[in-house]
This record gives sequence, C-alpha cells and structure tokens, in this order.
Amino acid sequence: MKKISYDIFNQAPEIRRRYESFFKDDLLQFTPPLFPISCKEVERADRKEIRHVNFSDYCIQYLISGSFWVSWEGKKKIMSPGDILIEPSGSGLSMGNLEGRAGRRLFIIFKGSLLHALAARLGLDRPAVIRPAEPEIFYRLMLEIKNLMAGECQQHLPELAGKSMELFSRAAEEQGTFRQWLPDKAAWGLNFIQIHLGDNISGADVASFIGLPLAVANRTFKKYFGTTINGVLLRERMQLAVELLQDTGMMIKEIAGRCGFRNEKYFSDAFRKKWGCSPTFFRDNGSGR
Repeated sequence: MKKISYDIFNQAPEIRRRYESFFKDDLLQFTPPLFPISCKEVERADRKEIRHVNFSDYCIQYLISGSFWVSWEGKKKIMSPGDILIEPSGSGLSMGNLEGRAGRRLFIIFKGSLLHALAARLGLDRPAVIRPAEPEIFYRLMLEIKNLMAGECQQHLPELAGKSMELFSRAAEEQGTFRQWLPDKAAWGLNFIQIHLGDNISGADVASFIGLPLAVANRTFKKYFGTTINGVLLRERMQLAVELLQDTGMMIKEIAGRCGFRNEKYFSDAFRKKWGCSPTFFRDNGSGR
C-alpha cells in the first residue's frame, strides 16, 4: 500500500502558525483557514457541455460513474470513474458527458482564509485531472466531509478543516506537486499581501518589504505562485471581493475600499474582467454551479 504523509505543517511553519492560531480564538469571529461550504452529488445523462467560466469558488470533484471530457487552456483530458478533478477559482473550465448513460459526480466547494496560500503551497492552484492509486480512499474521505456537513457545521468545524486539509494533501501527493520548500521571502511576501489587501500597495511595496529587487521578487512569485506579485495581489483582492459580496451587505463602494481599490469604477472593471460579470450582478445572481 502506498504510504502517504500529511505532515505539511512541519515543512511549512508559516502556515502552521496561522492555522493553529485560528483555533485558539473564537470560531465565530474569524474565517477558518480551510473549510467546505457545499458538498453535492449530481447525476446527468445528456451530452450537453457544462461551462464554468471564471467560476469563483475552489472545487474538487470525484467521478463516481460515467466518463467526462474536461477542457481548459487548450488542454483536454478524459475522466474515468475514480478520477479527481481539481478546479481552482477562476479556472475557465468546460466539461461534458462522453456517454449516453448517466454519469455521477461528487463535488465539494471550499473557502477559507488560507485556501489560496495552501493551494499554491501544494501545487493545486491550477486545473488538473488526477488518477489516484487508491480512489476509494478519496471517495471515503469526501463522503466523511459530506456527512459532517449534514450535521451541525459549527460543532464540526475543526474536524471539517482537518479533513479538508487531508483531502488537499492526498491530492498533492498523488499529483506529485507538493512544493517541499517555500522560501521565507515568498512566504513573507504572501503574508504581507494578505495583511494589506485593503491598503494601496503595489508590487514594488511587496518587493521592498521582502528585501528583493522587483524583477527578482516577481520571478520568485512566478515560480512559487504561478504569477507575478501584482497577479497574486489582484487574485487575493478579487477573492476577498467575492467573499464580501456573498457574505455581507456592504455597499459596492465599501467593498472596493476594503479590497484596496480607491475607485469604484476601477474595482468594477477589474471584477468584471476576472469573473465575467459586474459585482452587482454577481451578488444578485450568485456564482451557481
């Protein structure tokens, strides 16, 4: 049997500190570092294409039966029963049923204050189809999360966060993308961005904070997070905007300010470019799936 290790925290102390500090505080006052917000099992038999254009949530899917094709960024993969689909926020992914008979999928949507940092740390920040050596372990784990969510979520929040971490860890192990070492400067830069999302900071400010020339800092971010400092800054701001639109009654102008935009129109333009709709439309209609 394949031995899988989940001790990410020992190799990622900056994540461990923030993860543990959350559970020392009142659960009602803070966003958990990683937790599921929706878990559903869906079945479809038609061959109609499903398009998730710039879907705003992070999703992990398990194919129970049937066969599906999945396409993103010019790539096309075939999913068979037991396969896992990683669908990060904003993936712009399409999929469809290959067969006339019904296909069933179990999917879980995640949120959390450390979601994107963890996904980047584990190499799960880009779409992927994973074919695990022991798919039944994934299915059982996802069912455990589903069953916990059927109960009192507040009571099971630490356990849900732990099982979510295990699911992400297993996916990274299977894909072989776990990034064994995240340099201190990259971790400091990411923390600085997350702390100052509401401030008028730029890539140059982050580079100055971590003590690197801007060009070097951008190369470091691109290597470990898949994009430049400004790209990470925009991604984190747009994700915060989604959460504020979904979870609060704040005015659009207030949300723009909380996300570091001094101009509401600039914020709305950036939001539309990222998610394909205006902030008002998103709030009124939700992201859906």
